[in-house]
Amino acid sequence: MLKVNSRFFLFLLFLQASVYAQTQETVLVRDFESWTSVGIAYKPNKKWSFELLERLQLKDNASVVSGYFTEIESAYAITKHWKIGAGFRYIRNNDTKGKIQGYENFHRYHFDLKYQHDIKRFTLGYRLRYQTKSELGLSGADLDVPNQNFRLKLDVDYNIKKSNYTPSLGVDFFNTISESGGLVFSKYRIISGVDYQFKTAGKVGLFYLIDKQVHVDYPKTTHVISLKYMYTFK
Repeated sequence: MLKVNSRFFLFLLFLQASVYAQTQETVLVRDFESWTSVGIAYKPNKKWSFELLERLQLKDNASVVSGYFTEIESAYAITKHWKIGAGFRYIRNNDTKGKIQGYENFHRYHFDLKYQHDIKRFTLGYRLRYQTKSELGLSGADLDVPNQNFRLKLDVDYNIKKSNYTPSLGVDFFNTISESGGLVFSKYRIISGVDYQFKTAGKVGLFYLIDKQVHVDYPKTTHVISLKYMYTFK
């Protein structure tokens, strides 16, 4: 069962990569962002976990506030390898390019199915996520059409023997639900980084992301440096 599940998820990921390899892009838009996150986690037992996270994001070469959000999330371990989860995010986006500029309010929901297993000192994780995001405060003709995505993510952690450092590498594919109801491969992220686990003071992570749009007239590539601190209560 382990081999079947792993091969199935890997097949889906490689299928996404092959679709992207066939696309041709002629115009590139680039930016650099920084993300800073602080959160707390609560694990009352081996089955349940809860998280509260705050994040500030800077754009335009990390010189302007892109937005910030508050997120609450929970997960439940069905078996040793399988988990389900759900989360809610309240977002304040800073629109600096639209006709009406300023901060706009959004909410986002997501639902996860996760599978994880170990191969020697490597931990492989697979996540299928459905998420929907809508702008708040609109009505009538201005009512926002939800932005809906299915995301498929693979990440690999390496457990360094007798070390508090855990390096990781991941790729996340975004598939947007179009107006006709079909799925369109819209962007992907490549994430690499390292976590450091303190003995009693939580965990800090430093990550580098490449976020790249596809199948649009002006595909944007965003480079991100992300710093995250998380403290866990048990």
